[in-house]
This record gives sequence, C-alpha cells and structure tokens, in this order.
Amino acid sequence: MGLHAHQFGGFDHDAVAAGLGVPADARLVAGIAVGVRGNPEEVPERDAEREHRVRSRRPLPETAYDEQWGHAWPGLDPSGPETA
Repeated sequence: MGLHAHQFGGFDHDAVAAGLGVPADARLVAGIAVGVRGNPEEVPERDAEREHRVRSRRPLPETAYDEQWGHAWPGLDPSGPETA
C-alpha cells in the first residue's frame, strides 16, 4: 500500500486523551502516524534539521528487565544506534 508509520511521543497527552474520551485509569504514552511519505523538499527547515540530528537512546539493559526490577533481561540483543 506504500504506507509508512512513525511513532511519536511529543504531543499534548491530556488534550488528546480528553478529545478521544480516554478513561481516567488509562494513560496515553505515544501515537503512531500512518500515511504516505511527503516530498522532503517541502519540509520546513526546522523540521528537516531535527530529522537529521544524532539521536541517543537509553541502553536496553536499563529498560528491559527479567523477573526482578533493575536486573537486565539476559536474552537482550543489542539493537538500535550505539550510545555513548
């Protein structure tokens, strides 16, 4: 179908939750945009610069735990960009 998806977290969580009628015991943490890619030449300069900056991610062993909180899951394979 030629569609692409992009996960994002930078949005007004409370306003979107209110607009969608999300109950108080649930919390929005991310959204996913799905659509056809646009023309890169039409992207505003500010957004184009942001898209090309170097990104860092927290290492998976600090995020994915085994049966005990804080103990890295032993089955982790490195993924994503290297972090310094």
